[in-house]
Amino acid sequence: MIPILYTQRENPYAIRARLALVYAGIRFEAREVLPGQVPEELLSLSREACIPTLQLGPKELLGDSLAIMHWALLDNDPEGWIDYEVDELDEMNDLIRINDQSFYKDLCCYHESPHNYREAREPCCMFLHGLEQRLSQHRFLLSNRVSLADFAIYPFVYLCSQVEPEWFLSSPYQQVKKWLAYHEASALHRAVMRR
Repeated sequence: MIPILYTQRENPYAIRARLALVYAGIRFEAREVLPGQVPEELLSLSREACIPTLQLGPKELLGDSLAIMHWALLDNDPEGWIDYEVDELDEMNDLIRINDQSFYKDLCCYHESPHNYREAREPCCMFLHGLEQRLSQHRFLLSNRVSLADFAIYPFVYLCSQVEPEWFLSSPYQQVKKWLAYHEASALHRAVMRR
């Protein structure tokens, strides 16, 4: 069967799963799920199912966006997103872990605090500052070529940029803005964000 991806257009975890699948050239069926909902057909396969989930077979699921990304890249990785030395892979995984465990939590608070954006934005700025320092040293997060970290993290920065677009455009994070603009202008981003 063709893999089925249960996805949501603006969910950053779902965005990065779609990015990896499209990049790797894997044919899949995208099933759009409303925010906050998990379809019964998916729950019938796993009561713990969440979005995104990739159904590979009748009872075979990948229910984690990073697992989906790794699965796709192990099949086909033409630009070498994971073709790095072991210590660089450790650095990559640490950065993604900070993004997933800390930045996303701060981002949710920021997104849900319309009456106090300035205070809620501060923890997010700490992460953006760290990215800015990295991107001041090289074009992408680990080096002068793209890595899994770039594609695992930029959907979250993209979501951050949408909370207060005017503030983000005027923010001091020049390298982050340039890096995000590069990704947003790519054919890959346009393909996975198409309605």
